[in-house]
Amino acid sequence: MSRLFENIGHHTLFEESQTLGKIGFRVSGHSDARSQIPIHWKLTSLGDERKAEITILPNIRDVYGDIGFKAFDRIIPTQISYSPATKMWSKHVEFHENLAVRFNATSGGSIFRDGMAEIKYNHAFGRLHAGVDLEIPLDRTIKTDISAQAKLDFDNYFVAANFPKIASTQVPEIKAGYEDKYFSAIVHSDDLKKFDFAVTKGTDANTLIGVKADLADNYKIGFEHVLSDSSELKLGVTNKDLLDIQYVKQFPGITATFAAQCSKFITTGQPQDVKVGLGLELDI
Repeated sequence: MSRLFENIGHHTLFEESQTLGKIGFRVSGHSDARSQIPIHWKLTSLGDERKAEITILPNIRDVYGDIGFKAFDRIIPTQISYSPATKMWSKHVEFHENLAVRFNATSGGSIFRDGMAEIKYNHAFGRLHAGVDLEIPLDRTIKTDISAQAKLDFDNYFVAANFPKIASTQVPEIKAGYEDKYFSAIVHSDDLKKFDFAVTKGTDANTLIGVKADLADNYKIGFEHVLSDSSELKLGVTNKDLLDIQYVKQFPGITATFAAQCSKFITTGQPQDVKVGLGLELDI
């Protein structure tokens, strides 16, 4: 499950492409939609880690029959993944949109390396909304490693905090500001000493622009646009003349991603320190 704090704002608008500096592939497929237990699988070398994933989507009623309780008429997404680099197996079971459990094991090693319960809770007090997001270890580190995130929202104005480890985090990571469907203005701090500010605006359903700056006079302008030919263009440029480009093109069953980064291009017209990346996704 994606976490509450990370879902705030459009931080990916200002991040460089995961494909940058790499040549990566992703192959995925799925069973027939009419299968009793639908299956999706994926092999990927895109991003920072090579991984194999399979997601099983069983509906309890379809598998075991009508038990007589409406609560059991639901799909329980179960994802199993393997990382060759770490030799780690991971099983993630999402019992509910607000409750999931993850177990990790090591190939050739411990059958149960560690586990994590993921719990979310949201409540409305009139126009005020409160949300809590917890990650609770299922081993002896439960005393020291519980992670918590919280958010208060009132008419799109909000304040949120992230405690990576409640027991040892003296000053939480903070986000505060305003966010609606098309506009956001957010201040962020890791330690209440260094701050950055991000403002984004959706000019239409297909276009997002924004600027992110800190108190050290560093800033980056981001632009993202979905084109009419099933492609997407993303641009970013900093005040230090670092240019990021990402172009994604979709074909039937294939998605191609090209990423590039260079410096000094805006000021000199001659790109320096050029990095490129290419990603290809096949859906079979």
